[in-house]
Parts: sequence; structure tokens; C-alpha cells
Amino acid sequence: MKELIGRRVELVSGAMYPVQEGKVVHDRGEQVVVDCDGDLRYIAKYRLLCNEYGEFERPDAVGVYLIREPEDL
Repeated sequence: MKELIGRRVELVSGAMYPVQEGKVVHDRGEQVVVDCDGDLRYIAKYRLLCNEYGEFERPDAVGVYLIREPEDL
């Protein structure tokens, strides 16, 4: 299983809302806690593991995306 703590996440909520960036701060087993500028979000871990993209490859579709680190390329 990949270590997710400290990894960058982008949350896309649709065209009317800006993309939120956050960092995984805690792994709770089936879910992770993402800090988006002081706003904590609880996200199912499988959503991050299924949606990993490079920094400029992230789709514009609504979702939660784990951003691949440069050393993972």
C-alpha cells in the first residue's frame, strides 16, 4: 500500500468552483484526512488510489485526485 501522508490532492467540485488543493495529513484506514487550508476533508482512501494523475494530467471532471509526485514518474 502506498504511503499517502504528505501527498498532494486536488478536489474538483465543478466549473462554478475553484479547484481546491490539499495535503493528506492522516490515514485512518479506509479513509484519509485532507487539509485544504485549514478545512479538513474526510475522503475514502480508494478514491485517491484509483485517481492518481500527473500534475498537468488531471481531468476537469468532478472528483478527488491524488497528484503523482515527480519521483513516482
